[in-house]
Amino acid sequence: MSNPLIHRGIHITRAEVPGASYEWTHDETNAHGMAPDIETAIAQIDLHLGSPVPTSAAPMPVTSTTPTVADLEAELTRALNQIESLEAECDRRHAELQDALPGAEMPRAWLDVMGERCRQIAVKGRAPEHDDAHERGEIIWETWGAQSRLCRAMEARRTGDLSEYRCLLIEAGAMTLAEIERVDRLQERVLSEEQADG
Repeated sequence: MSNPLIHRGIHITRAEVPGASYEWTHDETNAHGMAPDIETAIAQIDLHLGSPVPTSAAPMPVTSTTPTVADLEAELTRALNQIESLEAECDRRHAELQDALPGAEMPRAWLDVMGERCRQIAVKGRAPEHDDAHERGEIIWETWGAQSRLCRAMEARRTGDLSEYRCLLIEAGAMTLAEIERVDRLQERVLSEEQADG
């Protein structure tokens, strides 16, 4: 993925492959869009967030870049291969954790948080490259981050919805895990650069 452009708090990304579309996701509303160019993606976000489109603005060009069946099949194959790879990574991490606890069964909560982290990577595209772009701790502190999930969890707890409470805690835990992993990668890069310089 290329470095994301942020428009009104929403990241717009584009895979580094020829002809790739621009994609954006609004986590708060679980909305997603694809556009042939950055201007169209920005217009989609503005429309989604409810801002009026200026009347003086030129109309967005309509393009006829309908993907072929072969293009869709190739994209599906790539996505399935990526999911298989991510599932294998989740299995590997699970085995590592199980090895770290010889003779003990891994608690269900751990497995649920790990499963949610894998889902965030496989389904929502929150791979390390995506997370590394959030250098200011947004995974925790933004309105779509772990802190928001914890606030919503407290409301669910207050109303007695323990199922929703647990679900939101798992999401927050997985996002916290993602941020810890991002910090670990950053520390490794800094240490590697210091060793190279000195």
